[in-house]
Amino acid sequence: MERRAFLKAGLGAGALSVAGLSGCVGAPRADDTRFRWLVDPAELGDELDHYQTFATRPANLNEHRDELSDGTWQEYQQFLDWQTADPEPEDVDRLMLLRNGGIEVDIAEHALDTSELSETLEATGYEPTEEYEGYEIYADPDTESVWALADGTFVAVALDGGADSVAGDRTARDGVEAIIDAEAGNRRRYHNVQVDTAVRTLLDELYTEYNYRVRGTPEVSFDDPASGNFLGSVGRGFSNTVDDDELRLNRLEIFTDESEASDAADAVEPFIETDPIFSGIDSTDAVDRNQEGNLLELHWTIPLSDAEFRPLIGSV
Repeated sequence: MERRAFLKAGLGAGALSVAGLSGCVGAPRADDTRFRWLVDPAELGDELDHYQTFATRPANLNEHRDELSDGTWQEYQQFLDWQTADPEPEDVDRLMLLRNGGIEVDIAEHALDTSELSETLEATGYEPTEEYEGYEIYADPDTESVWALADGTFVAVALDGGADSVAGDRTARDGVEAIIDAEAGNRRRYHNVQVDTAVRTLLDELYTEYNYRVRGTPEVSFDDPASGNFLGSVGRGFSNTVDDDELRLNRLEIFTDESEASDAADAVEPFIETDPIFSGIDSTDAVDRNQEGNLLELHWTIPLSDAEFRPLIGSV
């Protein structure tokens, strides 16, 4: 795909399907600044209640490159080819993607040259518009695609403006401004208790510093464990963390009540047997299961040398 078409398609079409690794251990709190970009879904779409977010820290993974297989490292370098400056992993401190249907948001904290990013955008047809809160704004006149650049940060929002778009009356410019305001603490965030307590709980409980995926959902109304769907689920999270020579993986599911979480815990075996996120385990017994209240937690480890980048598909 030529670069202009690639930019207009959004940065993360490939990136969202790849699982990054992290080198830090610890349980984050939902009021931690690492979640400051997670704006209230309603700020991105008039009728939007949920989205999924994926975050990774390439610079942190770079510290473990000698411990990973050559294939894993090569896959991660390809993962970063989406950016206009084609950075090395050490150039990108944090990458975050927000997705729901036709809404694509990409946020990067980086060490790239902002002027070079500006020049690339203009060369591909983006036009500078009025600044917002210190960010240079560039818009594509042909699509709902807007970039906001500041030193060390960019925010890119692309919308599918079709009649059935979940964005409703919101524009890409609206989305950019909402993300910037959320980061500054001037708009509600997804994990505020007034917005979504399930997402807040997942962020509280995921054992990872920088690499995670969280998805709030409407309440699941059917039961199909083999496909990763559990009755009463309202949110799920996944993370992986480098811990010495091991990769620690965590999968969380939160339910409307304790009884549904208990039922899911009893029915989780087919899920572990079939879902690709469990690739690399010796047997289903390698997965620790813990159900407490309305939260079901699955934990397991694999050797870091065996780690691969796999699409986060299916249940995640």
